[in-house]
Amino acid sequence: MPAITHAGITIDFNNQKQRVDMVGADMERSANWLQNASNTADIIQWVFNDAKNVDYLRVVFDKKQELTEGSPNFAFYNTQITSMQQILAAHPWVKFWGTLKTDYDGFGTNNNLPDWIYTGGGYNGGSYDPTQLDTTKYADFIVDYLELMDDNAVTISYFSVGKEWTQVIDAQREKETIDKVTAECAVRGVPVPKFVGPATWGVGGGNNFLNAVSANGWQGRYWGFCTHEYDGASESSWETFVNKAASMGKKSYNEESNLGGGGPTYGVEVDIANPISKFSSRARFYRAGLDGEVVFENWSRGVTKETRSIYFTNNQPGVRMRGYYIWKAFTGNTVWGYYVTTNKSSNLSNLETMTFRKGNSVTTWVMNNSGTTYWNVYFGLSGKTLNASESVQNLYWTNSTAATGTTHTFEEMNATQFKRTIPANSICRFTYTIN
Repeated sequence: MPAITHAGITIDFNNQKQRVDMVGADMERSANWLQNASNTADIIQWVFNDAKNVDYLRVVFDKKQELTEGSPNFAFYNTQITSMQQILAAHPWVKFWGTLKTDYDGFGTNNNLPDWIYTGGGYNGGSYDPTQLDTTKYADFIVDYLELMDDNAVTISYFSVGKEWTQVIDAQREKETIDKVTAECAVRGVPVPKFVGPATWGVGGGNNFLNAVSANGWQGRYWGFCTHEYDGASESSWETFVNKAASMGKKSYNEESNLGGGGPTYGVEVDIANPISKFSSRARFYRAGLDGEVVFENWSRGVTKETRSIYFTNNQPGVRMRGYYIWKAFTGNTVWGYYVTTNKSSNLSNLETMTFRKGNSVTTWVMNNSGTTYWNVYFGLSGKTLNASESVQNLYWTNSTAATGTTHTFEEMNATQFKRTIPANSICRFTYTIN
């Protein structure tokens, strides 16, 4: 495809938006497998210390805790607790976020809870009957989990009651469950987590849930709201979610975002188009006003073919892939940084952009999901000037670069402008300081 010259991106510091307060990690399904790597301590170091400001970790809450009423199997969590304790020892600021495992077909016909808690007909085929959810038993089941984790010094700080199963745990039943969990925690002396709902499969379902919460005035029970975007959510749908949460005085998160570093490739790097797509989506949901995210599965979970950003097979060392290095480059200057509006000229329609400012340090990301190389793209600053004593650093990835990316350092053109070529099919990060 032909190259394009003399295009422009403007970073508008007069239009600074939300502060990003969360980029978290996830081991909901991979906590046990962390212990099966031969370099567990290295992986923990890479994820929680080498990558900066990763202070949240999603962990599993699972029906296998007590499949038969009165016969709990708390040993089911032993390996997960070991992983949590090791991570907490290495990174004492980490906060654990419990979410219901819905891999039992959360949007199909299987039951995600023990039959003695939910006895509706949906998981045997046919229509779900939410009235068959016993919220008193479910609340006790949750508090058993919270108490177990607290007794093992890995207290759950945040909790999502439903996660992807709103056809059974709708807003009404989530409200009932939260109230009963809060009361039972008080009786037992168990710390009450901050509730983050609804963790829906898609943003559209999340919007429906938030509408019900708002209409009934139940928002006081929540610390914030979150959802996934597996429904191919548009930017306007994200804006609706963000604005509805904000109207209730709450922040909003994507608690199952993606790095684009995985796939069924048996440890072979996925095509760069995958992370480009995921980071382009990230640009859209931050532009919509999202306050942060939790990234899905940072390391392998024992399925040999399923590559992750840190990949290993059983009893073998984890290896950092390209997705990890892109994520590491993203976290440090994003968390506690402010989103800054960027504007593109019309001939840059194939690019997605996002900018974050943390103090005087700024990162601008450019994702090019096309075969076009954009030569001499002008980056202009509005409302601030470049620090003349500092160079601009460009770290970028294509299919041909190393996993760690390629770095170029160059001088700014003048106080408010620099220019750089954007390679075809690439992710570029520009780091610079402002006065």
